[in-house]
Amino acid sequence: MEELNAINDELINNEKEDEDDDDEESEGFDGSDFNDLAHESLEQAEEQATIDLENSEIENILDKEIYRIIQERLKKLWYIGKCRRDYSNLCPLGWKISEYDTGLCIPPETYEGQCRSIDFSNSKDVDKELFAWKCEVQWPCINSPKLKIMGKCPFRWTLVGNSLCIAPNDYVGKCSPAMDFSNYDYEHRARWANDCNAEWSSLPKSFIKNGQEIKTSTYGFGGPVEENGHVLKIVH
Repeated sequence: MEELNAINDELINNEKEDEDDDDEESEGFDGSDFNDLAHESLEQAEEQATIDLENSEIENILDKEIYRIIQERLKKLWYIGKCRRDYSNLCPLGWKISEYDTGLCIPPETYEGQCRSIDFSNSKDVDKELFAWKCEVQWPCINSPKLKIMGKCPFRWTLVGNSLCIAPNDYVGKCSPAMDFSNYDYEHRARWANDCNAEWSSLPKSFIKNGQEIKTSTYGFGGPVEENGHVLKIVH
């Protein structure tokens, strides 16, 4: 019994000490001081949260703007850069003139851009240039060699059977070394060549004489010239 009384007295003393500590803390802070401190802390937290949110939104806006600028520059480089463009053609490469409206250009079925058929009959070069990079299309380069893009196989590729093209042994592009282009249209073939580090054969040079297209040889030779312009062969 004495032990129980001793434990009880100890518990009572501990409770009194806790009450004394609470009284001392309450003397240090009255209710109004505590409320003011809590309100001030809450305001500071709200201000910091607002600043953090604004900084996050600014960073997000800047990231989007930087991405937009880079994307726009890359499009301009790809679709209107690399060479001087020939805008004398009514339609972009791969697009066709409508059978019902000679000023209307129609995109191919493989076109994946955001633009649709458009009338270029009254368009200036600057209009076509703007359309080119925004709509991801191209006009041909000035003085660029005419390519045999609709040929069966790319340059130095070997035709096997009716439509299978096999790459040369030294091909280092990222695309398949065996290709079938029978279902590829003009634009698709041009894009493939650029993406796959390949090229199409150049068409032979030619000139018009008496209303007929005369193909010239791909090599040159010299010698005495007759009055009619023919080059005499020299026999050794």
